[in-house]
Amino acid sequence: MKKLFTLLMLLHCSALIWAQEEEPQTFVIDGVTYIVTGENTVGIKDVESSLTEIVINEKVTNSEDNKEYTVTSIEEDGFYWSEATKIQLPNTITIIKNAGIYSCDNLVELNIPTGLTKLEDYALAYLPKITSITIPEGVTEIPKSCFANNTSMTEINLPDGITKIDNGAFYKCPITTFEFPDQCVSVGNNVFQLAESLTNVVLNEKLESFGEGTFRQCKSLTTINLQDAINIKELTDNLFVECNALSDITIPANVETIGINAFGNTNISEFKLAEENKNFIIENKGLYNVDKSILYLYPNKGEETFTVAEGCKGIAGGAFYGSQTKKVTLPESIVAIDSYAFCMSELSEINLPNTIVYIGEQAFAGTKLTSLVLPEDLTFISDGLCAWSKQLTSVTIPESVRMVYNHAFQTCTALKDVYCLGAFAPEIYDYYGDEDNPFGYIEMTQLNLHIPLGRKAEYESKYWNDLFYNIAEDGEELFIPVSIEPAFGDQIERIDSIIITFNEKVDSETMDPEIILRKGDELAGEEIFSTGGWFANIPANQKKTMIIFPCDREGLPKPIYLEENEKYYITIPRDFIYNYNNPDIKCQKIVIEVTGKEQEPVPFVPTNITPANNSEIKSIGNIEITFEKEAKVEVETPAVTVRKGNDESGELIEPDGGWMAVNNSEDMKTVSVFPCDYDYYISPITLEPEISYYVTIPAGIFTGEGKMISEEIKLVFTGEETTAIAENNSEICFVVKNGNSFVISTGNTTADVEIFNAAGEIVSRNSNVNGQTTFAPESNGLYIIKIKSANGTKTFKVMK
Repeated sequence: MKKLFTLLMLLHCSALIWAQEEEPQTFVIDGVTYIVTGENTVGIKDVESSLTEIVINEKVTNSEDNKEYTVTSIEEDGFYWSEATKIQLPNTITIIKNAGIYSCDNLVELNIPTGLTKLEDYALAYLPKITSITIPEGVTEIPKSCFANNTSMTEINLPDGITKIDNGAFYKCPITTFEFPDQCVSVGNNVFQLAESLTNVVLNEKLESFGEGTFRQCKSLTTINLQDAINIKELTDNLFVECNALSDITIPANVETIGINAFGNTNISEFKLAEENKNFIIENKGLYNVDKSILYLYPNKGEETFTVAEGCKGIAGGAFYGSQTKKVTLPESIVAIDSYAFCMSELSEINLPNTIVYIGEQAFAGTKLTSLVLPEDLTFISDGLCAWSKQLTSVTIPESVRMVYNHAFQTCTALKDVYCLGAFAPEIYDYYGDEDNPFGYIEMTQLNLHIPLGRKAEYESKYWNDLFYNIAEDGEELFIPVSIEPAFGDQIERIDSIIITFNEKVDSETMDPEIILRKGDELAGEEIFSTGGWFANIPANQKKTMIIFPCDREGLPKPIYLEENEKYYITIPRDFIYNYNNPDIKCQKIVIEVTGKEQEPVPFVPTNITPANNSEIKSIGNIEITFEKEAKVEVETPAVTVRKGNDESGELIEPDGGWMAVNNSEDMKTVSVFPCDYDYYISPITLEPEISYYVTIPAGIFTGEGKMISEEIKLVFTGEETTAIAENNSEICFVVKNGNSFVISTGNTTADVEIFNAAGEIVSRNSNVNGQTTFAPESNGLYIIKIKSANGTKTFKVMK
């Protein structure tokens, strides 16, 4: 019985699901298919392609149930590919959905319902014979590609309430004048792309943003006053690219950034800058940011030669796109050239300083360059770097390049000689024929690849012989390592040393090379410094091996620990290592990429604690903890506990200001933990005679190199009988470092404190100090502190 009930329930649920998934009701009247969208509403779902004149009434009746419906929508693809020449719509329609009236090649006459409130993407697109459209007041947004490819639409009337015009809305529309609605604040990407008849644009004061390429390829555009758009802060990528007639532009007051190719291939001979704009300056027609570190724009119709300002560090993307300038001189300060910087320009001569470490894609594509020597620290050749530069005959690729991306020299049909200077061949990015090949559409039999002596097998291993039939080993002879540890791509916990082995005896220019270690990025990552620099050594019994290691201030090896999963780049400078038997044969720059490997935590155990555990003392003041290696204080106000009489249930003794932990020794291996008052001065805890006190210092307060973490430290002290002070001792008289100052404690006695520098000159004297005083040295160095009391003199050496 139970099974039968379950079966009936399943059948019932299935019936409900079936009912919910039933197709919405449709019916056909005069070749128009309507779909029921609500209790009393329908939308136009489809029309017969043979209909030429279509008139839609406000209300229609379904003959099957004799029910009347109001027509309120044109559904997705409602008139898709309709052959209609005329469509008459009722004013009850409130929405035209995605591609509602789309690709109707013969449509000449169309009214837009006055009740319309919403348009969706492509709603009225690809209507090649429609000449004019008027959008009613209820519509507030023009969606993506709404009127795209309406190639006869010369007039568009929009209501003032439009707030947004989305991507490609007027793509290829032949309108001549466009005035932005009063309430419009946002304009999408490529809105007017290829609107080739557009000559005049009027902006409004509420506009806040342009999309990428808003006016791209509007080749007739001559008049647009950017200053009318007072809230615009960014001139976006490709904003006016290929607007060939545009000749007069003033950068508005509030503009802060200018994108790639914003004014590429225009007719501008001189940029103007609103007086109120404090973000840019113009010098020799070049538009820079205010500190002249980036050149953003140079006019397409500027001078034939141009010298970039000294101190400039970067050429912005598209700065010279389509420019007629033939010669550009760059300063030694330049470090980067962004994408499309000189693309499709008349550039035929440029110097590339070796300070440059980045050149973006298509930076020199379509130029008139005949030869190109790339900077020596460039790490990759970007996509399409010199593509379509049909006068280029030779290229020199430096040793540092490790990757050549697609299209780099594609269609450089005059190219004959490629010089690769690296002992290790760059990788060639995956390609699938001439369309991706970095040397695609070039007659390969005319190409000659020049490489270092003896490196043909290396280049063949990277498939350069698949591209070049003619490979000549006519380059420089180099000193080539046979192995490097760690190897490129290794995962390691720390850098102990770098071992470089050769086939012949090795020597070096110096024993303290300028090794660069960066985290995250080879060129721009955070530089990690070794405490004492780096030291190079050639073992006496291994003359073919160079060992380089990070060291401490005494020149002893000191590993550099790496963060888990972080990438690090070790750069060993060129020409530092050479062949012992032939010093002219030198090693190129070596770059090693390694990744930090997960490390297990290691206990950080003290080698000494003063006062020692189980000591009899009068008070708990300074507790000195010494480790074998350098210690770092992670928690300056640790939650130290002191209990009187019993470790678990004894009375908790808490100093007024809690506890502090500081480093207090020159070698950083010793730390101090002490109770303090509200002003963070040391405030010793006096112990009662013959009573035990239990001190617990929590784990994790101190760390060493790598993942060395201090464990919990438990100490027990017994109160000593109070007697007259015979002499100063470290429990009562001591010095600790606190930041850039030293806190000097005289304990429970009055003393004179004298401080001398390393030359023996007194730099500070405080008389009758009872308790504590502070000394803040003016300069770094060794200081001697003498504490003189009736009980004697105690001397401390401290280092700032």
